[in-house]
Amino acid sequence: MKHTVIRIHYENESGFVMGYSGAYIDMRHLKEIFTRYNIRRDNIANMFIDGYMASEKRLDNLFHIIEHTKLPVREEEDNMKNGKRPTKAHKEVMAAANLDPREWLVVKNLPHKLEVVSKETGEIKELAV
Repeated sequence: MKHTVIRIHYENESGFVMGYSGAYIDMRHLKEIFTRYNIRRDNIANMFIDGYMASEKRLDNLFHIIEHTKLPVREEEDNMKNGKRPTKAHKEVMAAANLDPREWLVVKNLPHKLEVVSKETGEIKELAV
């Protein structure tokens, strides 16, 4: 895969000139970059593509293509975290909540709560410490 190197100077929402240097693989990748940094046709000061200054016509064509490029729809992630084996203190908290420590993993350990996930079902519970 050939990467196209770009360098862009653009204005952010506050009016400050920002810069981005990087590379993109295809138009979907470029659209993701422009979306992430809120780069639009009207806020670009200048743009270099592979070391050459992009003309106004090239920028117009580029944004026309990007406008008609569809990004893949991302499905909701389960946010399943990798649990850790409980310590002796964690086991005591789980036992107080009538949970078998052998069947649960610790996901989050905060001073005021303990978040655990079931090894079997993936169910998440919050336990007060």
